[in-house]
Amino acid sequence: MERKYIFVSYAHKDGEQVLPMISALRSAGYEVWYDEGIEAGTEWPEYIGEKLVGCSLFLACISENAMESINCRNEIHLAISKKKEMLVAYLEKTELSPGMELQLGSMQAIFRYRHASEESFFEEMTSARILRRIFYGEEPPKDKKRASYLTAALGGLSKSGFTPEQREVKKKIEALLESFKIKNAEIVSAEEGPTVTRYALRIEAGVPVRKIMNLKADFALALGVMEVRLVPDYGQGLLCVEVPKKDRKVVTLGELLFADEYTDAPSETLTVAMGQTALGENTYGELSKMVHILVGGATGMGKSRFLHGLLISLIAKYTPKELQFLLLDPKTVEFMPYAGLPHLLAGEVLTDLKKGVRALQWVVGEINRRYELFKSAGNYCFNIDKYNAQKSTEEKLPKIVVVIDELADYMALDGKTTEKAICAIAQKARAAGVHLILATARPSADVITGMLKANIPTRVAFRVSTAIDSNLLLDTFGAENLLTKGDYLWKDIASPAPKRMQAPYVSDSEMESVIEFVKKNNEPNIDQSAVQFLSEGF
Repeated sequence: MERKYIFVSYAHKDGEQVLPMISALRSAGYEVWYDEGIEAGTEWPEYIGEKLVGCSLFLACISENAMESINCRNEIHLAISKKKEMLVAYLEKTELSPGMELQLGSMQAIFRYRHASEESFFEEMTSARILRRIFYGEEPPKDKKRASYLTAALGGLSKSGFTPEQREVKKKIEALLESFKIKNAEIVSAEEGPTVTRYALRIEAGVPVRKIMNLKADFALALGVMEVRLVPDYGQGLLCVEVPKKDRKVVTLGELLFADEYTDAPSETLTVAMGQTALGENTYGELSKMVHILVGGATGMGKSRFLHGLLISLIAKYTPKELQFLLLDPKTVEFMPYAGLPHLLAGEVLTDLKKGVRALQWVVGEINRRYELFKSAGNYCFNIDKYNAQKSTEEKLPKIVVVIDELADYMALDGKTTEKAICAIAQKARAAGVHLILATARPSADVITGMLKANIPTRVAFRVSTAIDSNLLLDTFGAENLLTKGDYLWKDIASPAPKRMQAPYVSDSEMESVIEFVKKNNEPNIDQSAVQFLSEGF
């Protein structure tokens, strides 16, 4: 048997439990290396990292002792960054507190490998069955005749993987379609997300899709739910039936921000956590590509938590020297937790409507000033990233994110001035490193004008009252059929068909914790030109 190299990480206090397992692995023919001799408080030697990088498998023995060991945490961090295949053994009687799991940070990715049974894990590990399966894979059946007979014998068994509840829904959907004379329609798969279960429906050629799309109310009544959404999947040739789950999963902001996709994202992209798709996949947006975002939806549907998720995503990763905010909150409620945030370029959250309109005019002037700087820098410098690459740390320009919580209030005060300023920003801001996030609970034609829509292609729509409001936000219907509590549709240039998403939830205490940490560890970066410009109008 070819020798394979295994790296074992554990705390020295756990040696009594771990060393017998290491001996068993070695006797089974595996070459094992572990960090014997590194005591608590000792500096982590570089040769450990070299050994880990060269290993075939990383085995982490997790306990409270291991989580307190800086050496173990360094090893896990390195294994994740090198994308090593990992196994985790939870040592006997180990129950990590939520605080300790939070302490792991990005290392939480490792916990998905937790074994269902501790006893069976150690039994298989010490006999090396798990490792043989990882290194060499399952052997194919040698008796082809018997294998062929077995396949035929088991042909009547279901391989679909439907749960009992999904099978019941499957029967109801197929029976409903048959009652409407739609023959041979079949649910071929079911995939669960945080909010809905998506059933993939295959229909015969020649059956009008519109005929089935018009049966939404019949689907909802037959399945005993409030809303059912029907979405064609043109790539697969299927019609997806999205049925709300009885027990919805809460998608937390923490689980998205601890993931590698966020922590490892390049700094210039301004990566934000958008939530999870209908199939439960973590999804992130890049402000550098989306440029500007228009958010709409009825009151209480999840807009505010979504905005908080975007803001926390940014302030947790970017310093005030790299990123500044201009927060406009005419309701004087939503953005008050950010008062005193060092990222605020005006030094405050702007609640006065007239001051907010004047702030937008300052942004237009700042964009023009930056273009003059790019022009004077030469060397084909035509955007903020190229400009900053040529400058020292002190000379670099911070990117700016302008967030308006209720756009309708500004449009009611002075629609022409507000629209003119926003359109001027939207048209010229990308290269200057300025981004807009506009939110409204009143998606009407006098608030979301044609000019605004033309300049802001990225739209986020939570549940709205009518199909007309949905069409105003997304240029298509569907948002009127969404659920509450963060269920939304996301449309951008990259995906012309809206994607169904579940917004991440962040509690008030979690927001306060992040904001207080940022305040304590950063100096304010106030733009005095903005402060002076705003004060001149009053």
